[in-house]
Amino acid sequence: MERYSAKTIDKRNRIVLHKELRDKLQLGICADIRLMPMGNVVILQRANSYEGGDVTIVDELGRIILPNELVEYMDWKEADRISIYYVDDSMLILRQA
Repeated sequence: MERYSAKTIDKRNRIVLHKELRDKLQLGICADIRLMPMGNVVILQRANSYEGGDVTIVDELGRIILPNELVEYMDWKEADRISIYYVDDSMLILRQA
């Protein structure tokens, strides 16, 4: 499991994914990804083209918008610090305590 530096959620529910992570998952601009909450962790995976995606990479900086429903479900707030881990072709996103 590789840990990447902590990020914060901005007021538009966006987070930035490291370029190295985007490259590992082959996430380009407008790539479809899936977000799956599991306990206190959100799993992010590249979606197959036939599956569609829950979120889209929105710009060249690698920012993604987390759906309001997911942010509310996870009880995340603006400026919460989150950690991102890379495990088996997936990213794990969790709020720091």
